[in-house]
Amino acid sequence: MKWQSAIPHSVVLVLALCGVTLSAQPSGTGTTTRIQNAVIAASCSQAHVSAAIASATDGDTVLVPAGTCEWSTYVSISDAIHIRGASAASTTISVSTPDTTVIYIASDDAEISHLTLSGGARVQVSSGNDWRIHDMVFTSASASFTALFVRSTGTSSQSRGLIDSSTFLNGRILVHGYPGVGTGDLTGTTHWSSALGLGTNEAVYVEDNTFTFTEFYNVFDCEYSGRIVFRHNTVTDSYLETHSVQGHIRACRKWEVYENTIQQVTDSVYRPMFFRAGTGVIYSNTVTGTYGVGTIHFDNVRTHTDVGGEVGQCDGTSNWDGNDDASGYPCRDQIGRGVDASSWPASAPYPDQTLDPAYIWDNTLNGSPLGVTVINGSETDHIKPNRDYYVNVGAKPGYTAYTYPHPRRTP
Repeated sequence: MKWQSAIPHSVVLVLALCGVTLSAQPSGTGTTTRIQNAVIAASCSQAHVSAAIASATDGDTVLVPAGTCEWSTYVSISDAIHIRGASAASTTISVSTPDTTVIYIASDDAEISHLTLSGGARVQVSSGNDWRIHDMVFTSASASFTALFVRSTGTSSQSRGLIDSSTFLNGRILVHGYPGVGTGDLTGTTHWSSALGLGTNEAVYVEDNTFTFTEFYNVFDCEYSGRIVFRHNTVTDSYLETHSVQGHIRACRKWEVYENTIQQVTDSVYRPMFFRAGTGVIYSNTVTGTYGVGTIHFDNVRTHTDVGGEVGQCDGTSNWDGNDDASGYPCRDQIGRGVDASSWPASAPYPDQTLDPAYIWDNTLNGSPLGVTVINGSETDHIKPNRDYYVNVGAKPGYTAYTYPHPRRTP
């Protein structure tokens, strides 16, 4: 097979790993080569990878050869294809400007793997479900870098997918459920009126990754009705965070955090977790280090801050809140709040929210039980134990974790 010698050995290896056999004469355009269900880019350059994607169809694998290439713009995946490097050790995409998106996912069942994205190169999920990003390396000199940005665009749909088996150096994951920022933008949205879905696949799953930070920053942040499951990861010198209602936005909706190792090596991290909205479960995490405060922190920003506009402060005066008493309780989207009674209307009155307490159990700090501290005055009226959350009283009734490993990892 004389034509095989023209294909780089690294690509031949990737073809074998992907189950692609060299049994048919390849066809090509000069910038791409097609062999059965694979399209081989001529190099790792943005132009060549973009050309290969354009030649691919649903079910194809776009193979990116070994090499180091700097990109100044992005490629977009709009079909169910797999972009795969020769290996994360040998195929590197870099950028000169940090926080530059190099790959957009805009399709169901898309996949990216076996690449290193360096210098602050980012992947953004703009739409699509059941995507997977795995066996990657993300690196940046600065910790204030969003390596993966998941941003759903639908008023009634959440982006769900899997991020696994990857290494992050100074790179966080940001999960947005819906980008609307004003009351009018939220009209008709059902992100909070749909079922919470604990223990289902309706979330961004982050599992079996390694995160290391050299500067202070969060390992993930969740807001705008996002849903995240963070499990079986190792985190060094960072912390986990969710955002509450802070302006005309909805807060993080759902979180499940379990069976992670979270370790402090330097003094840069004050607390292991800082959650300010939504509900869910936190259990069986192993935390080590000498934190300034060795507990999980809960907070509600609008307890102590007027965020302006119609939303204002949770003090009994805002239409956004339940206002069951003079404190405004329950505050919109606060810790322990569940399903909205209806989709979001164009104007007040806004829907009531059910009580759906968070449960925290079997977490340890240096071998001792890890507790919860409510801060910034939120503990006075708004976030109370044995009402809005329960600590070390056992598992959440009726809760069962989703299948592990995630089924998307099965070929």
